Amino acid sequence: MVRDSKSFSLPGDVQLPRVTFRKRTHNHAADVWGLIALCPQLGRNSLYCEFPLCTDFADTCVLDELAGAMVGWMPAYRRPSEPSTLFIWQIAVHPEIRNTGVGKSLIMSP
Repeated sequence: MVRDSKSFSLPGDVQLPRVTFRKRTHNHAADVWGLIALCPQLGRNSLYCEFPLCTDFADTCVLDELAGAMVGWMPAYRRPSEPSTLFIWQIAVHPEIRNTGVGKSLIMSP
C-alpha cells in the first residue's frame, strides 16, 4: 500500500515535505545501504544485513520517498516475546532534507 503523508507544521513553521511511504522489498536494500552511507553518524551494516530488513521485517520498517528518491529509512522490529514493543534501530534522513520533519514522519507513519 502506498500512502502520502499529511502535511503538518512543526515548531518554527517548518513544513514537512510530502513524502510517500512505500512497501519495502529486497529491491530497496541497496538504496537503504546508500542512504545510510550519507549519514556518517549512523552505524552502517553490510549490504546483506539490509536484505532481511527489507523482506522479513518489511512490515515494521519504514521507507520514505520524495519525488521518487529515498529520503528516509527506519529499520524496526517487534520482539516475539513482547509484540506490543517496537524496537527502532536508527533513523536515516537524507542530509538535504534534515530538520523538515521527515524523521518524525517515519515514526508516525501508517
